[in-house]
Amino acid sequence: RGERKGGRVVPHAKSAPRAPSERVGPLHVEVVTIGRELLRGYVTDVNSRFLATDISQRGAIVHRITVVDDQDQAIARAITEALTRGANLVVTVGGLGPTSDDCTLAGVADALGVPLGVHPHATEMVEAAFKRLKDEGQVASTGMTRTREKLCALPVGGQPVANEFGVPPGVIVRLPGGPVVACLPGTPRECESVWHALAAEIKELNTPIHRAQRELEAPTADESVLQPILTRVRDEYPTVWIKTFAPGWKRGRRTRGARVVFEGTANTRHEAEVAVEGAMQRLLALAGAGK
Repeated sequence: RGERKGGRVVPHAKSAPRAPSERVGPLHVEVVTIGRELLRGYVTDVNSRFLATDISQRGAIVHRITVVDDQDQAIARAITEALTRGANLVVTVGGLGPTSDDCTLAGVADALGVPLGVHPHATEMVEAAFKRLKDEGQVASTGMTRTREKLCALPVGGQPVANEFGVPPGVIVRLPGGPVVACLPGTPRECESVWHALAAEIKELNTPIHRAQRELEAPTADESVLQPILTRVRDEYPTVWIKTFAPGWKRGRRTRGARVVFEGTANTRHEAEVAVEGAMQRLLALAGAGK
């Protein structure tokens, strides 16, 4: 990765990591959330839960969620490792602000072997945001300062994405060979807004995917008893995700048996429904036969 000099990144001769250009099947995604406040338990990481839910509903697969410290080297390492593992999309959350510990974009630039550069469109977005804040009486001035200019410095090749509810723009960087690195602000409302705007620009996240889900309560609370049967059903229905949950509260009542959830996705609703129903009925048949 690059060597930092004077607040910029000087790229080494080694090229940035690339995911395989030929992709078969769903989009492979990794999420990197940034902030010492997360690692120390000061705040709850609601952003990762939102992203995992939305990305999964779009038919992609979240393979890993990583939390790292506010250090550009830690961020760069997490992104490099995600791309090396073959992620088609790496989503970072947090660290886009003006303070010294907001170093996500420096880490992204480091990982990709490119410098940071002030982007004119990002500058327009930041200026407009401060004008809005001044009109609302939240800031005293709208002028661009050195600190505010930091919000406009993107990894070269990256494009800003409008932040409707905050100041720092989101960023999308498309790499040679197809992978994408997407950077979101950490405030939950801003994260969700920028994510929806950014996801609209990624074709694979906008392909219609249909989802079906079933669940049942097993006659036993012992999940270990269910595992041999579940393993067999998973092998027979590889497109269906089957997960057991220990007994607990559900809709105001306490369940006695383990809860079994079946979830499938397919190109058509009929295919998804058939796969999920088939897996559930197969489980019931095997359980009833004592196999």
